Amino acid sequence: MVLAPVLAMILVLLGLPVPKEIESMLNLIGSATSGVALFVAGLILAAYRLKVTVETVGNTLVKMIVQPVLMALLVVAFGIVKPLGSEAILICALPTAVVSSMLALRYKVYEADAAATLLLSTLAMIVVIPIAIALTGA
Repeated sequence: MVLAPVLAMILVLLGLPVPKEIESMLNLIGSATSGVALFVAGLILAAYRLKVTVETVGNTLVKMIVQPVLMALLVVAFGIVKPLGSEAILICALPTAVVSSMLALRYKVYEADAAATLLLSTLAMIVVIPIAIALTGA
């Protein structure tokens, strides 16, 4: 999981072009990732009896409230202008990534809590994203 981004960074820094065949293949894979992520999220949520605990609520609050607020402070502190600043804040207001639950499953740790946090943050998104859009003027 770590090798591909590192290799991509090296290619970009060296200014090496990606062959068209590989680029078209990666574009095809990239266009499918959103749908696959939703499918995997459904599988993960169906696999566990989800319990709302203090920890999962805390995880959700940190992800959906604290992270966007911290990003807003950083945007102001560094003087990042629109639209980049607004986009950074909105990205931080998105729900927990499906990959966190996938990693929990892969390594057999924190599985139920990761799934519950995924669900809670996705539900919280219904309220948080419109507020973030309104506050950032995006």
